[in-house]
Amino acid sequence: MSLTSGMFNPMSRIGFHKHFLQEKFPDFADKEKAVCYVPTRYEVHNMPIEELEGILINWYQNAPELLIASDEQKKIVMSLLLARRDRKVISAYVGNIKAAA
Repeated sequence: MSLTSGMFNPMSRIGFHKHFLQEKFPDFADKEKAVCYVPTRYEVHNMPIEELEGILINWYQNAPELLIASDEQKKIVMSLLLARRDRKVISAYVGNIKAAA
């Protein structure tokens, strides 16, 4: 599977359509300005775990009502984390993320 198709589409924000996010949260793509940053699938699969952990925990625990992560979205995130090449090295971080969900 290529990184730009299906599961790893770099523009896929795990269940949130880009147009919805643009309409409701104009700063959705800026990690520094977004009310609650929802990472792309590509970012979950590739972003340094030290940065990603905080982003995911914030999404799970502090998202505004329109961005609350569903159980299905959380499962997708976990599957992406477990598909990473560094999954053994990041297991403690994955445990923290899972606990926050």
